[in-house]
Amino acid sequence: KAKLSAREDRESMAVRAALAQLERTRARVLRLRGEPGPALTAAEEASKLDPRDNAARLLRAELLAAVGNVEASEEAIEQLYARTGGFPGLTNPLGRMLLRKGKLDELDTLIGAQLDASEASVELLMTGAALRLAQNKPDQAKLLAERVLDRDSTALQAHLLLGRALLALGEYGAALDEIEHDEEKIRVLCDIGNVFLDAKAFDKAIETFDKAKSLAELLENTHRERF
Repeated sequence: KAKLSAREDRESMAVRAALAQLERTRARVLRLRGEPGPALTAAEEASKLDPRDNAARLLRAELLAAVGNVEASEEAIEQLYARTGGFPGLTNPLGRMLLRKGKLDELDTLIGAQLDASEASVELLMTGAALRLAQNKPDQAKLLAERVLDRDSTALQAHLLLGRALLALGEYGAALDEIEHDEEKIRVLCDIGNVFLDAKAFDKAIETFDKAKSLAELLENTHRERF
């Protein structure tokens, strides 16, 4: 009976995990449709179904910000980091939060020593580039962005971070080339995302729109700093 109960528990957990994944996907689609409130409800349901689903918890934190509850969003990100110690996908939102709060030293302590490592992830390098820009170290930001582009010349955020670094270094022509390049990419990504959406390829649509959104946010920050 004990073996049977353990198997039933495992099967129940597997079912709940699958249902949580469905709710998480539904939340992302609702967010794409411009319905952050229902999307947040779906993400919260996913987190309840499977408390181990860190992606659902992160999505919930992002959606809290989307509905205007920035304080709760930041608290959720901090709790998620304290709970997990970090995982792929968390570095960028955690970094953005610390940058927004002006906690540059805290972010530097968190990631600074890892930036020189050859195995540093693309996500880590781009967060580091944003940090170095905020610290008025555009030469270091440029090197970090270039390391990303050496691995993947199509990395959209790295192109924009490089553009911001070049702008700060006074290399205006090269900087504007990067920025104008990315403005066009945002339009193309939106067109591609709509094609995927029409084809009901929701995962691909979500991934494409997320890239466009991240790039647009970075580009908006660049224009704000420039003017």
